[in-house]
Amino acid sequence: DLSLTVSETTLSPPSTNMRLEITPHNRGPGFWQVSSVRQSLHTGAHIDSPLHVFKDGITTAEISLDQVMGEAVVVDMSYVGPNHKITVDDLRRGGADAVKAGDIVLLRTDWTDKMYGRWPDYFTRSPYCPPETAEWLVARGAKNIGFDFFEEYCARLPDFSSEDFPMH
Repeated sequence: DLSLTVSETTLSPPSTNMRLEITPHNRGPGFWQVSSVRQSLHTGAHIDSPLHVFKDGITTAEISLDQVMGEAVVVDMSYVGPNHKITVDDLRRGGADAVKAGDIVLLRTDWTDKMYGRWPDYFTRSPYCPPETAEWLVARGAKNIGFDFFEEYCARLPDFSSEDFPMH
């Protein structure tokens, strides 16, 4: 289960710092209710679309199901701590040598289990994956990479651009 509980206390990444807002709407006679939600689409468990970081990228609706379904390799790096720069050696120690072309790779650090809801530390103290580590996974043929941490160091800096987000 990759889902996360979100509530009115959940914040999106510091780049937008939006809070989840849930508004109930009622209509009578009798009882009828529906709720509307206002939030960053970058809140909780989600899939990023190329449009998130590329001006001409495709939307989430345009991502094929084949891209997000299939065999997965869980790379166990639950030993890493805050601000850990994940290396290729860390990936190998966690089992990434088993990754083959077409696999989905799930990078497990347990960071979300330990820190989700502790704002801003969840984002600003997270382990992170530098470009060379991400490129190693892509070179092995991973078709999708999932992770349970805030993956890029640059996102904690006040000035960043889309070129700074290689994991996306």
